[in-house]
Parts: sequence; structure tokens; C-alpha cells
Amino acid sequence: MEPERDRMLFTACREVAQAAIAQVASCEACNPDADWPFEAILDRVMLFSGVHTDYFMPEPPACPRCKAAVTEKTLVEWLWLFPAPRTP
Repeated sequence: MEPERDRMLFTACREVAQAAIAQVASCEACNPDADWPFEAILDRVMLFSGVHTDYFMPEPPACPRCKAAVTEKTLVEWLWLFPAPRTP
């Protein structure tokens, strides 16, 4: 069993939340196949790797597909994993 690690709490400002939601195609409210926690995208935007983080978002962004509020724990479909096809 892995030992318990300290968690770091960060406030994700509106700009950070918007940079992260720009990488989202849909959320669990409109896509039952959404399987990445939004906090993983926040980690990438904040350049955190290997740090156990928790986030507080005073202004949760809206899902680009259904406009539901996306919290740090919401499961999403991450565009970074499935980039849009290039058009000629």
C-alpha cells in the first residue's frame, strides 16, 4: 500500500479554468464515456506533475457541449488525448 502523501490546495482562477476547459470536448452530464477528471487537465495547465493537488475554483467553467458547470472532480472527455483531425 502506498503511503499517504500531503496534498496541495490551489485556487484555479478564471483564466486557468478557461485554459483548461478549452481542452475539453464534453463532460459526464452530456457524455457517458467521459473518463478523465477535470483536475487532471488543471494539473497540466498548472504544470504540476507528481504533485498531489486539490483545486478550488471560485468560477467553475461551463462544459463546451452542454453548458453544465464543470468542477475539478467532473469527468470530461479530454481533447488532448483525441486531437481533432487536420483538414487540408
